[in-house]
Formats: sequence, C-alpha cells, structure tokens
Amino acid sequence: MKKGLWLVGLLMVLLVLTACGETSQEKFSNTFSKALDVPNQYTQKMSFKVDELQSDDMTSGDASSIQMLKNMELSMTTSVDKKAEKSYAQFDLASDGALNFNLNINVLMNNKTGEAYIPLDTIVNPDPNLKMLVDQATNGIFSKINESYPDLKNKYVSTTELSKSLGESNDASAKPSESAAKATENLQARINKMFTDYLNDMDENRFSEDDKGNITTTLTKKDFINLAKDFEKTLGESDVKADIKTLVESQGEVSSFDSEYKKLRVNVADAIQDMEKNKTTKLNAKMVLKPGKNDTFEKMTMKVTAEDTASKTKLGGTFQFENVAFQKIPAFPKKDEIVSTEELQEIIQSVMMESIYGDMDFSDTASDF
Repeated sequence: MKKGLWLVGLLMVLLVLTACGETSQEKFSNTFSKALDVPNQYTQKMSFKVDELQSDDMTSGDASSIQMLKNMELSMTTSVDKKAEKSYAQFDLASDGALNFNLNINVLMNNKTGEAYIPLDTIVNPDPNLKMLVDQATNGIFSKINESYPDLKNKYVSTTELSKSLGESNDASAKPSESAAKATENLQARINKMFTDYLNDMDENRFSEDDKGNITTTLTKKDFINLAKDFEKTLGESDVKADIKTLVESQGEVSSFDSEYKKLRVNVADAIQDMEKNKTTKLNAKMVLKPGKNDTFEKMTMKVTAEDTASKTKLGGTFQFENVAFQKIPAFPKKDEIVSTEELQEIIQSVMMESIYGDMDFSDTASDF
C-alpha cells in the first residue's frame, strides 16, 4: 500500500498546487481550469488537517499521539506581488485539546534574488502556551535568551546569514532565474490541463450542485490510477522533461539528471502497477468547488480517505485552498534589521553554554543590537 499512498499523495499535491446554462460538470472543470488565473497581486490560503489515522497494530501510546495529531491543523497564507517580485508566507500550526498552542513562522521572500527573510517576532514572542512548553523543554533557557536579547523581536534572519552561521555555503550555481519561473508556470499549466481534461471526460452524473452554488464530485481509486497513468505519460513529454530539468538545475549543478528522471518514471509506473494489483486498498477524494463570479476559482475543499482492509489501516485528511483579498506584503528589512552571522553565532554559543553549564549571566555576552 505504501507505493500507492505515495502516488496518491503526489497527485493530491499536484491538485492543490494547480488549484492552487452550464452543466455542473462544465462549471466545475471550467472553474478548475482557471485556478492559475491570478492577478499581479493575490493572496491564497491553504490548510490541511488529519481527520483519521488508525491501524490494527496501534498501541495505546500511538493512539494518544494520533489524537494529538488530529487536534492539529496546518495552514499557510501566501501573498504574491508579481511586479514587485516579492512574496510573504505565513505558516501556522494550531493545536487544540490537551496540547494547546499556536506556532507561527513567517517568511518574506525576494523572488528576484531568492533571498528569504524570517521575522523573529513570532519566534521569540510565541503563543504563551507554546512559550511555556519550550521553556519546560529547555529548562527556561528560551526565556532567558529573549530577556538578554530584547531587540530580537524587531530583527530578521536571512537565509544567507543563517547558512553562514551553520557553516554552510550557498551553491553559487543555484540562482533564481526567469527561465526557472517560466518552467514553473509551464508545468503548472500542463498539470492543470491534465486534470481539467480528465474532469471533462468524466460522466456528467458524477457532478452535483447545491443551492449555494457549491459543486461536488468524488474521485475513486480507478480515477487515481487513470490520473497517474496520464501523469506518467505527461512526464514523457519532451517539454515537460525540459522544464523539470530547468527547475532542478536552478537549485545547483546536476550531473545525472537523465538517469534520475528515468528512475522517477520507473517509480511512478511501478506505483501504478501496485495500485492496480492491490485489491484491498480503497481510495476516494471528495472535492467541493465553490466558483466565484464568472466561474473564477474561489475555494476548493478536498476530503481524502485511504483504507487498506487487509492491514485495517485507514488514513484521512482534509485540504482547503482559497483565493482571498490581497494582503499587503511587508517591506524588505534594512541592513541593520538583519541579524548578522556573528550575532547568530553568539546567541547559539550562549544557548550551548547554558545547556552545558546551567545558569549563567548573559549580560556580559549579550550584544547591543
């Protein structure tokens, strides 16, 4: 079942990334085809929540951990300004139940240079419940660092400085480029067309529309297998391979792309065969699409379940993807607002010293930001 779930997971990610007098079917497919039609400034929200996770061989400890996982929800709000070549992603992990906290990490990206900036405000001043948990895990060191470096909340960490502090060097050959951005657009458009074509070929009776305009259809295991076959064929297209190679090379020098790409296609083909042979696996994804004005893409919810009756394993989760009103992107930090490599190393050293030797006075080593 593992190979099948890997492939299903890949298809679900592709669905989300491309979502990222008509019949219900025509309206659904027409709306889905417009998922990539976004203005120069736009904001999108995505979320994922585990609904079900069970297996016949789970222990009581596993059950407790799974319940904690089911009480969590991961969400991301991304704003993009194409003309300004910048974006801002806000990640949030919210946990209810016995373990109650909110973890927020934001990333400001310069899409022209590839440099990313992480504001430290939500990291050094987290949710009170999370702060208490971190203090318990670090024997109070976390709060002491915040007290010794009070201006950290107004600072940013850049990917360049962070790499330096960790002793890593950036790959000089890994640079963002217009060709990589174009390759991404090409691949998104191709995958979107693949899914849209499949939706158009489905039976019209598999689509329904409620009185609020929400359109629903459900993909089955057979649909996943057919989509996987379409995906494998798409990987065989020369233009698709070229675009993927462009993206891979934009991350650094590549010496064996052709052989690795061949392995990818083999792995996909093997996963398809495993899914076809496995008669104990059940898969379905209920998709609810809410069209906006003129069938624009407004919101989509996917409730996915996978079950293996042989091992009595069942997985379930809910994805949501929504286009919302544009949220203004913060300005890039000034040079004096970025924590330097030396400052980062000093903070890390202080943490290590505290963890080894216990209580110590930070005042002599604290930097004057």
